[in-house]
Amino acid sequence: MRTMSRLFVVIEGIDGTGKSTVCRRVADVLRTRGIDVAIKPEFPDGDLAEEFKTALTKGLFLAEHLAMPPAAAFFYLAYAQVVSVASSPAATIILCDRYLHTLAIYQSHFVKSAPAPKPTELLASLEHLFSAFGLPLADVVFLLEASLPTVSKRLAEREERAPSSEEEAVLLAFQEIYRHLGSGPSASHFFSIDAERDISEVASEISSHIVALLEARPV
Repeated sequence: MRTMSRLFVVIEGIDGTGKSTVCRRVADVLRTRGIDVAIKPEFPDGDLAEEFKTALTKGLFLAEHLAMPPAAAFFYLAYAQVVSVASSPAATIILCDRYLHTLAIYQSHFVKSAPAPKPTELLASLEHLFSAFGLPLADVVFLLEASLPTVSKRLAEREERAPSSEEEAVLLAFQEIYRHLGSGPSASHFFSIDAERDISEVASEISSHIVALLEARPV
Protein backbone atom coordinates (compact mmCIF):
# COMPACT_ATOMS: atom_id res chain seq x y z
CA MET A 1 0.00 0.00 0.00
CA ARG A 2 1.13 3.57 -0.59
CA THR A 3 2.48 5.55 2.34
CA MET A 4 0.75 8.91 2.56
CA SER A 5 -0.14 11.43 5.23
CA ARG A 6 -3.37 10.76 7.10
CA LEU A 7 -6.55 12.44 5.92
CA PHE A 8 -9.67 12.95 8.07
CA VAL A 9 -12.69 12.91 5.74
CA VAL A 10 -16.17 13.88 6.88
CA ILE A 11 -19.38 13.15 4.95
CA GLU A 12 -22.23 15.38 6.06
CA GLY A 13 -25.83 16.03 5.04
CA ILE A 14 -29.40 15.69 6.18
CA ASP A 15 -31.09 12.34 6.76
CA GLY A 16 -31.87 10.52 3.54
CA THR A 17 -28.97 11.77 1.43
CA GLY A 18 -27.22 8.39 1.64
CA LYS A 19 -24.26 9.20 3.90
CA SER A 20 -23.81 5.79 5.52
CA THR A 21 -24.10 3.90 2.24
CA VAL A 22 -21.77 6.33 0.47
CA CYS A 23 -19.26 6.05 3.31
CA ARG A 24 -19.06 2.27 2.93
CA ARG A 25 -18.89 2.48 -0.87
CA VAL A 26 -16.11 5.10 -0.79
CA ALA A 27 -14.13 2.88 1.58
CA ASP A 28 -14.51 -0.03 -0.85
CA VAL A 29 -13.40 2.07 -3.83
CA LEU A 30 -10.33 3.43 -2.04
CA ARG A 31 -9.30 -0.01 -0.83
CA THR A 32 -9.33 -1.31 -4.40
CA ARG A 33 -6.79 1.45 -5.13
CA GLY A 34 -4.50 0.17 -2.39
CA ILE A 35 -5.36 2.90 0.15
CA ASP A 36 -5.76 1.99 3.81
CA VAL A 37 -9.19 3.16 5.03
CA ALA A 38 -11.04 3.05 8.36
CA ILE A 39 -14.61 4.18 9.08
CA LYS A 40 -15.01 5.92 12.42
CA PRO A 41 -17.58 4.16 14.64
CA GLU A 42 -20.72 6.21 15.27
CA PHE A 43 -20.93 5.31 18.97
CA PRO A 44 -18.48 3.74 21.44
CA ASP A 45 -19.56 0.52 23.12
CA GLY A 46 -21.69 0.87 26.26
CA ASP A 47 -25.20 1.11 27.68
CA LEU A 48 -25.71 4.71 26.57
CA ALA A 49 -24.77 3.79 23.03
CA GLU A 50 -27.54 1.19 23.02
CA GLU A 51 -30.03 3.78 24.28
CA PHE A 52 -29.06 6.16 21.47
CA LYS A 53 -29.20 3.42 18.83
CA THR A 54 -32.69 2.46 20.05
CA ALA A 55 -33.81 6.10 19.93
CA LEU A 56 -32.62 6.34 16.34
CA THR A 57 -35.04 3.56 15.36
CA LYS A 58 -37.99 5.61 16.61
CA GLY A 59 -37.74 8.58 14.27
CA LEU A 60 -35.56 11.00 12.38
CA PHE A 61 -34.55 13.29 15.21
CA LEU A 62 -32.67 11.68 18.06
CA ALA A 63 -33.39 14.33 20.69
CA GLU A 64 -37.14 13.75 20.41
CA HIS A 65 -36.84 10.12 21.49
CA LEU A 66 -34.43 10.28 24.42
CA ALA A 67 -35.38 10.39 28.08
CA MET A 68 -32.38 12.59 28.89
CA PRO A 69 -32.38 16.40 28.49
CA PRO A 70 -31.03 17.79 25.18
CA ALA A 71 -27.98 19.22 27.00
CA ALA A 72 -27.06 15.76 28.30
CA ALA A 73 -27.50 14.30 24.81
CA PHE A 74 -25.22 16.99 23.40
CA PHE A 75 -22.40 16.26 25.83
CA TYR A 76 -22.78 12.51 25.35
CA LEU A 77 -22.60 12.90 21.57
CA ALA A 78 -19.49 15.07 21.88
CA TYR A 79 -17.99 12.40 24.15
CA ALA A 80 -18.98 9.72 21.64
CA GLN A 81 -17.10 11.52 18.88
CA VAL A 82 -13.98 11.81 21.02
CA VAL A 83 -14.00 8.13 22.02
CA SER A 84 -14.87 6.95 18.51
CA VAL A 85 -12.00 8.92 17.00
CA ALA A 86 -9.61 7.50 19.59
CA SER A 87 -10.79 3.94 18.89
CA SER A 88 -10.56 4.24 15.10
CA PRO A 89 -7.86 2.01 13.61
CA ALA A 90 -4.74 3.72 12.31
CA ALA A 91 -5.25 4.29 8.57
CA THR A 92 -4.33 6.64 5.76
CA ILE A 93 -7.97 7.70 5.46
CA ILE A 94 -10.44 8.03 8.33
CA LEU A 95 -13.99 8.27 6.97
CA CYS A 96 -16.52 9.87 9.26
CA ASP A 97 -20.28 9.58 8.72
CA ARG A 98 -21.23 12.94 10.28
CA TYR A 99 -19.11 14.90 12.71
CA LEU A 100 -19.13 18.33 14.35
CA HIS A 101 -21.35 20.05 11.78
CA THR A 102 -24.21 17.66 12.50
CA LEU A 103 -23.67 17.87 16.24
CA ALA A 104 -23.86 21.66 16.12
CA ILE A 105 -26.87 21.84 13.79
CA TYR A 106 -29.09 19.17 15.29
CA GLN A 107 -28.39 19.88 18.94
CA SER A 108 -28.76 23.66 18.63
CA HIS A 109 -32.19 23.06 17.08
CA PHE A 110 -33.49 20.83 19.86
CA VAL A 111 -32.02 22.62 22.89
CA LYS A 112 -34.75 24.15 25.05
CA SER A 113 -32.93 27.23 26.33
CA ALA A 114 -33.94 30.70 25.24
CA PRO A 115 -32.33 31.99 23.17
CA ALA A 116 -31.09 28.74 21.65
CA PRO A 117 -27.40 28.65 20.67
CA LYS A 118 -26.66 29.44 17.04
CA PRO A 119 -25.18 26.56 15.02
CA THR A 120 -22.30 28.78 13.92
CA GLU A 121 -21.39 29.59 17.52
CA LEU A 122 -21.77 26.00 18.67
CA LEU A 123 -19.61 24.72 15.80
CA ALA A 124 -16.91 27.29 16.54
CA SER A 125 -16.90 26.27 20.21
CA LEU A 126 -16.63 22.58 19.33
CA GLU A 127 -13.82 23.23 16.88
CA HIS A 128 -11.93 25.26 19.47
CA LEU A 129 -12.27 22.53 22.10
CA PHE A 130 -11.32 19.71 19.74
CA SER A 131 -8.30 21.68 18.52
CA ALA A 132 -7.24 22.51 22.10
CA PHE A 133 -7.31 18.84 23.05
CA GLY A 134 -5.49 17.72 19.90
CA LEU A 135 -8.53 16.04 18.35
CA PRO A 136 -8.89 15.98 14.57
CA LEU A 137 -10.92 18.53 12.66
CA ALA A 138 -12.05 17.75 9.15
CA ASP A 139 -9.42 17.97 6.43
CA VAL A 140 -12.20 17.74 3.87
CA VAL A 141 -15.99 17.87 4.13
CA PHE A 142 -18.33 16.40 1.52
CA LEU A 143 -21.87 17.73 1.83
CA LEU A 144 -24.38 15.37 0.20
CA GLU A 145 -27.34 17.27 -1.18
CA ALA A 146 -30.60 15.94 -2.56
CA SER A 147 -34.04 17.39 -3.21
CA LEU A 148 -36.82 17.04 -0.67
CA PRO A 149 -38.80 14.55 -2.84
CA THR A 150 -35.72 12.32 -3.14
CA VAL A 151 -34.91 12.54 0.56
CA SER A 152 -38.53 11.88 1.52
CA LYS A 153 -38.72 8.82 -0.76
CA ARG A 154 -35.52 7.36 0.69
CA LEU A 155 -36.61 8.03 4.26
CA ALA A 156 -40.01 6.45 3.62
CA GLU A 157 -38.22 3.29 2.48
CA ARG A 158 -35.77 3.35 5.40
CA GLU A 159 -38.18 4.32 8.16
CA GLU A 160 -41.18 2.46 6.69
CA ARG A 161 -43.18 5.66 6.92
CA ALA A 162 -43.23 8.96 5.08
CA PRO A 163 -41.69 11.96 6.89
CA SER A 164 -44.25 14.37 8.29
CA SER A 165 -44.54 17.88 6.88
CA GLU A 166 -42.95 19.18 10.09
CA GLU A 167 -39.99 16.82 9.69
CA GLU A 168 -39.57 17.82 6.06
CA ALA A 169 -39.52 21.51 7.03
CA VAL A 170 -36.81 20.85 9.63
CA LEU A 171 -34.74 18.86 7.12
CA LEU A 172 -34.92 21.67 4.58
CA ALA A 173 -33.85 24.20 7.21
CA PHE A 174 -30.96 21.95 8.23
CA GLN A 175 -29.81 21.62 4.62
CA GLU A 176 -29.51 25.39 4.34
CA ILE A 177 -27.51 25.56 7.57
CA TYR A 178 -25.14 22.82 6.33
CA ARG A 179 -24.46 24.91 3.24
CA HIS A 180 -23.73 27.93 5.39
CA LEU A 181 -21.44 26.10 7.82
CA GLY A 182 -19.75 23.85 5.30
CA SER A 183 -17.14 26.32 4.14
CA GLY A 184 -16.12 27.31 7.67
CA PRO A 185 -12.60 27.19 9.11
CA SER A 186 -12.81 23.53 10.15
CA ALA A 187 -12.20 22.27 6.62
CA SER A 188 -9.41 23.19 4.26
CA HIS A 189 -11.55 21.71 1.49
CA PHE A 190 -15.32 21.64 1.12
CA PHE A 191 -17.29 19.99 -1.68
CA SER A 192 -21.02 20.02 -2.33
CA ILE A 193 -21.98 16.68 -3.89
CA ASP A 194 -25.09 15.96 -5.94
CA ALA A 195 -26.60 12.98 -4.09
CA GLU A 196 -29.56 12.63 -6.46
CA ARG A 197 -27.44 10.26 -8.57
CA ASP A 198 -26.75 6.56 -8.18
CA ILE A 199 -24.68 5.80 -5.08
CA SER A 200 -21.84 4.38 -7.17
CA GLU A 201 -21.49 7.68 -9.06
CA VAL A 202 -21.48 9.67 -5.81
CA ALA A 203 -18.88 7.36 -4.27
CA SER A 204 -16.71 7.54 -7.39
CA GLU A 205 -16.72 11.35 -7.37
CA ILE A 206 -15.85 11.54 -3.67
CA SER A 207 -13.12 8.90 -4.04
CA SER A 208 -11.54 10.86 -6.90
CA HIS A 209 -11.48 14.02 -4.79
CA ILE A 210 -9.87 12.14 -1.90
CA VAL A 211 -7.17 10.57 -4.09
CA ALA A 212 -6.36 13.99 -5.58
CA LEU A 213 -6.06 15.50 -2.11
CA LEU A 214 -3.86 12.65 -0.92
CA GLU A 215 -1.52 12.98 -3.88
CA ALA A 216 -1.20 16.71 -3.26
CA ARG A 217 -0.16 16.22 0.38
CA PRO A 218 3.42 15.58 1.50
CA VAL A 219 4.39 11.95 2.02
